[in-house]
Formats: sequence, C-alpha cells, structure tokens
Amino acid sequence: MMERYNTYGRYLQERYGHPVYRIGVDAHFTCPNRIGGLGGCVFCDEAASKAVYQEGVGEDARDLEGRIRSVSKQIARGKEFIERRYGSEHFSLYYQSHTNTYDSIENLKKIYQSGLDEGPFVELIVSTRPDCITEEIVELLASFKDRVEAVVVELGLESSDEGSLVRLGRNHDVASYRRSVGLLRSAGIGVYTHIMLGLPKEDSSTVVKTAHLLNEMGTDGVKIHDLHVLRSTVLEDWHESGEVTVASSDRHLASLVTFLRHLEPRIVVARLICETPRSRRIAPRFPIPKQQIIARLSALLEEGGYVQGDLL
Repeated sequence: MMERYNTYGRYLQERYGHPVYRIGVDAHFTCPNRIGGLGGCVFCDEAASKAVYQEGVGEDARDLEGRIRSVSKQIARGKEFIERRYGSEHFSLYYQSHTNTYDSIENLKKIYQSGLDEGPFVELIVSTRPDCITEEIVELLASFKDRVEAVVVELGLESSDEGSLVRLGRNHDVASYRRSVGLLRSAGIGVYTHIMLGLPKEDSSTVVKTAHLLNEMGTDGVKIHDLHVLRSTVLEDWHESGEVTVASSDRHLASLVTFLRHLEPRIVVARLICETPRSRRIAPRFPIPKQQIIARLSALLEEGGYVQGDLL
C-alpha cells in the first residue's frame, strides 16, 4: 500500500538515509501561562509531556547546575534505551517538557550547549509557545546550526480559531504564531506546529481553516493531537459536567482525513494522536492504539483514493 500522506519516518529516511530517534528531555522549565495567576491551559496538567523511559530520572534539579546534570542523566538513559530497543546510534536532542525557551538567554545557552555536548546529535528540537519566541532567542538557536544537521522549533498553536484559543486559556493569539514562524523561518530554523482536533465548538470548517493557516505560514511539519482529558485540569471539570466530550476514534479519523486532504503535501506529519498514560488520563478511557489508528487512516485514504493535499 502506498503512503498517502507525508510521514515523519519517510522524511527522516529521505533526508538522512536512516531512522533518527528523538531523546526527549525535561530541562525543568516552567510556563508563562502557569505563573502570575493565569492558571495554565484548560487541558494541561502539571506533569507535562515526558518520554516513558525518563520517568524518575534526574528529578532533583533545584538550580541551573542541577538542571544541567538532570539533562545529562536523561540523555544517557535515552541513548541506552534507543540503542537497546532499536539498535540505532542516530539521535536528535528534544527539549520536550513545558516551555523550553522561557528562561534567560544566559540559562538557555548553557542548557542547550551542555545538552549538545553529550552528542553528536542529528537535530536540535525545542518545544515552546508562540509567544515565547524573540529575536534574541532565534539568534541563539541559529547559532547551533553548525553543531547539528537541523535546528527545529515546535510551536503549540493548537487552533487557528481565536475563540478556541480563548476557551483553552492559551493567552496568546494567532498573530503570535504568525510572528514566531516568520522569525524562525527567516533564520533558517525549521518549524513544526502542534494542533488539536476535536476541540469544543469546532467543526470541519475549523479543521480546514487550520490546515490552510499552516500551508500559508510554511510550517515544515505538524503534530496532531486528539483531545484528551487529563486529571486535575479545568477540562476534567468540563468533562464531568457534560460540557465537553471527546471525539470517538471514528470522528477523529474523519477529522484527520479532512485535515490531511487540505494540507500541503510537503508538510511532514509527525504525529496523528496523543499517547497519554492511563494514570493521567480521564478520557478517552480506552483509546485506540496508535498503530490501529495509522492502519485505519491508511485504509480510509486508500478506499477513497485520497492523498495529502488533494483538495488544494
């Protein structure tokens, strides 16, 4: 069966000639949306994203030196895990948890440099918010281009709809995303955009609008999340009151098909669903495994004769 959308695995193989595995690390950043009484996004818990194999590694990081030691331990654990499981020595360094540009330039430089010193790495990947990119940060990130094959920033847009961003408590707007993408692309830094499907009060027209925004801005890749309800979040309260429901697998697949058909073929699709641990998740209670979603999506595209970008 031919690939009907631009998968991340294919991109890595075509660009580097072999698979490349991310080592996700938590450098103990925080988030501007959690301080000053803002409360954070309605869907976000305090645990943040973290690779399963990093649980319990390097958690005692109370100062900058402790954070650097923590990252070093996590990189060592990540290399060990990937080498054992996949037999690969091709790694990317992925600053994953929380807002990884929300710190002083001096601290950011030391944290990124110390991580890269544990290399070599194929890519440096930094996850952050659209409102936490400045010209100074872009200049710092660009300074690492001679140490890796690519520097990539992941931006959490979530939706192209301003009303949705307000409902989610994001405390940034679409204009912030546009500005950040412009700064990053002008410096030769790759951009991957996180979006969420199945948000309250959104429909297929919003899905199409979000795809068109990503096309317009020239994002290099997209990471798609289905709406998950996590414990101890505002979204949990909304879910318990019946104000919010999560999409069924069928509905999520339908949204994926719509989104992909309106997405430019060159854009890499790096993720199709969330994989939140059951211990943190309220809903969906029994999500479809990732490999089943991939198989069912491929079958739907094949049956319809659809390919990424065929409606543009």
